[in-house]
Amino acid sequence: MKRWWKIVRLVGALTAVCLFAPIAHAQQQPTLTPTPPPPGVVLPTPTAVPTALFATHPQPLPDLQPITRANAASLQPLFTLQCRLTGMAGTGYQPAIYEVLLSPVDNRLVVVANDIICIYDLDNPAAAPITLEASRIGAESGGFFGPDGQAFYTLHNEYVIRKWDALTGEALPTELEGVYLPNVQQNLALSPDGTQLATGSRLWLRLWDMVTSTNIVSANVGRVTAVAWSSNGTRLATIEEGRPALYTLHPGPLLFRDTVLEPVGNGAGLAFGGADGNLLAYTSPEGEGVTVLNITSGEIVAAPDIDSTVQSGFYQQELVFSPVDPLLLAGTGREIFTLWNVAADQHLWDYVVNPNLLSGGPHQAAFNADGTLLVLAVGEVIAVFGVSS
Repeated sequence: MKRWWKIVRLVGALTAVCLFAPIAHAQQQPTLTPTPPPPGVVLPTPTAVPTALFATHPQPLPDLQPITRANAASLQPLFTLQCRLTGMAGTGYQPAIYEVLLSPVDNRLVVVANDIICIYDLDNPAAAPITLEASRIGAESGGFFGPDGQAFYTLHNEYVIRKWDALTGEALPTELEGVYLPNVQQNLALSPDGTQLATGSRLWLRLWDMVTSTNIVSANVGRVTAVAWSSNGTRLATIEEGRPALYTLHPGPLLFRDTVLEPVGNGAGLAFGGADGNLLAYTSPEGEGVTVLNITSGEIVAAPDIDSTVQSGFYQQELVFSPVDPLLLAGTGREIFTLWNVAADQHLWDYVVNPNLLSGGPHQAAFNADGTLLVLAVGEVIAVFGVSS
């Protein structure tokens, strides 16, 4: 019955494909056949240049409502963006988005993509983005915003963290730049107060002091592929050796592991949410949907029917709670982005991914600070959604 319901949802949601496909098609530029050079004249080989902004809605954002369980069915695409290097035809370059970061204080969007970082002002989508070419700074794989929204950090070559001005793209000094984080990739998370950074690697779960760049906690727990903080910064969740684990942080600091749950796979997703910050969402065992656990009572309160990207064998599943309606969960499946009403354990909304983008990279989702925008990304395309007032 569960699989039958998924098929029904997928068929019903196919109407959304016509939204994504025309948006992507509108971004294509006409191709001109170049005039061959005169005999004996050799033209220089084109070099890659940073992308320009491709937006289907050049006007400022309309008045928007916070996205809630009551109006989620009215979500509409506002515009799309692309973050990629251009001039790379025939080179084997495959654009892919590794992370989408939304500022905690405004509508500034940072896209960490293959060989390039793009900074957008979503309040002014017609403005050209600030671009940082990763060829000059080392390949990037993830990142996070500081709590004041003035700066963001990116991880390069899996061990160097760099800091950037969120308004100008200027490189900023940071003690963390010299911190060696082997095999961390995207599994790093900043505490809510911005004082500690949690990282996971092939063997270690570590906490770092953001001011002194010192390692303050180290736990040899095996391969850690995901980390997430609770909203009050006292609980930490991980996926370690393919199993969700819960920790409590005590003064000192001291980190105690409270519980380890059933195996879910190294690509499992992880997210904290809920009105009290006590709901933990993670990929269910065997990839059968998602589990939402109340960490205070120990009860499973919802089982969202979201196909897991873990089954693809390549990408980590993205799970994220809305900051405004914390009982609203966005999850990425293999072909669909889904919104779920955790309070009622009910499906709310689907968005079918253009099949041509499925092999282009991991699925990413993020809400902005006031919950009025939902950004969905896959391949090289970023789609921005909202509910008009």
